[in-house]
Amino acid sequence: MKVIAVNGSHNPDGNTYHALKVMCEELNAQGIETEILQIGMDAVQGCIGCCHCRNEVSGLCVFDDIVNEHAEKIKAADGVIFGAPVHYAGVSGDMKSYMDRLFYSASKQFARKVTAGVVAVRRSGGVASFDQLNRYFSIAGMIVAPSCYWNVIHGDAKGEVLQDLEGVDTLKTVAANMGWLIRVLAETKVELPKVPARRKTNFIR
Repeated sequence: MKVIAVNGSHNPDGNTYHALKVMCEELNAQGIETEILQIGMDAVQGCIGCCHCRNEVSGLCVFDDIVNEHAEKIKAADGVIFGAPVHYAGVSGDMKSYMDRLFYSASKQFARKVTAGVVAVRRSGGVASFDQLNRYFSIAGMIVAPSCYWNVIHGDAKGEVLQDLEGVDTLKTVAANMGWLIRVLAETKVELPKVPARRKTNFIR
């Protein structure tokens, strides 16, 4: 069993990384393998709505970069964590572009994967950013792991989030629940529910 953790910060060892590391260590303790992926320092192209990913057999985005690379790893994983820094009470611009393209091109294969979002912030805007991440999960039919509070951890200097003891406990709790859900799903013999085909309704006549 494996969980992919995406570091949506350009800083490879900043507070978002440390938040993800806390969660990965908890999952490792449950015998679940983890891998942290970085979005890197290069700018991430936003979605241009060309529908190439919907029209090609490969299902890959027309921009062949880390989004496609990460998508293949996430498809093969049992769960995924998305970590993001907070910029102006929202996730960073590159993380937003990343999420838009990743979920538009690959989310059909994310359904019923266990997921969680986490945000690292100096002071304010954490809950709004956390809510922003969760919108992707619900529309993709993913199973969102619960915690004991919102998955927001506070800190400024590198590694300072580890001093936010309540935030650390929150992330350990969601990671523990995430591991439990993954193991439960691996053992279940209950058939998947039959859901109706999606019918798109436009409101302009």
